[in-house]
Amino acid sequence: MIEDKNIVVIRSIKDYLDNNISDNDFKNSVIVYCRVSTKSQIDGSSLDTQQNSGIDFYKNSEINYKNIIVFREEGKSGDDYDKDDIVLRPLLRLILNKIENGLVKYFWVLDNSRLSRNSDLTSLIHKKLKINNVKFFESGL
Repeated sequence: MIEDKNIVVIRSIKDYLDNNISDNDFKNSVIVYCRVSTKSQIDGSSLDTQQNSGIDFYKNSEINYKNIIVFREEGKSGDDYDKDDIVLRPLLRLILNKIENGLVKYFWVLDNSRLSRNSDLTSLIHKKLKINNVKFFESGL
């Protein structure tokens, strides 16, 4: 369980499990999703820029939330569409599962290319967001 108004950064499924994030935590939190595909982007500022932009977006919004959960997919390709599992990236797959279970209300990403480089996959994700009444935000820089 996480405490109110925390910013929790998740880099792996292990991080997620170690943080003991409950379904109730998800319901009362907003999600920031960040992704880069190369080691140089991990070591550079791209992930930090995405993360800070998402956090700033929510802090400056009128959205009522208890926590910000930041998911950082580090070194993961955005072209991983799989017709059976939809997406192979473990953290995005986790988020999509939580969305399908009605546990996510707000989802921020810098831009659609962070979700996927595959237009079919991006469309499927947007459809899941809409069907599950998730408010989707992208800021773009």
